[in-house]
Amino acid sequence: MENRRIGEGPIPPIPELYINKQQVHCLSILRKFGWKLVCIRRSDDINPSVILKNRAEGALGILETDGTLRIRIDLEIRRPSVFEHSTADSNTDYLLARYSD
Repeated sequence: MENRRIGEGPIPPIPELYINKQQVHCLSILRKFGWKLVCIRRSDDINPSVILKNRAEGALGILETDGTLRIRIDLEIRRPSVFEHSTADSNTDYLLARYSD
């Protein structure tokens, strides 16, 4: 997978600037059910892809612009680099998963 995200973390400092109100609302609900924000693919400034992961099941999904979560089994994401700037939550999850193996 090509690394096009040079100097940028998987989650922008203020995700609400990149996603719409429906996505913000549904993300707050989905977090209560174990879903967390993994990354926002910003290849398209108009419709960025919001990628979520379920902590319990490890399932990946795309949060659509209308707030619908579409679970995708064929979705590929890159493993975060320890040196990559991202949220403390995602770095902690990565380190715990890495050392629990």
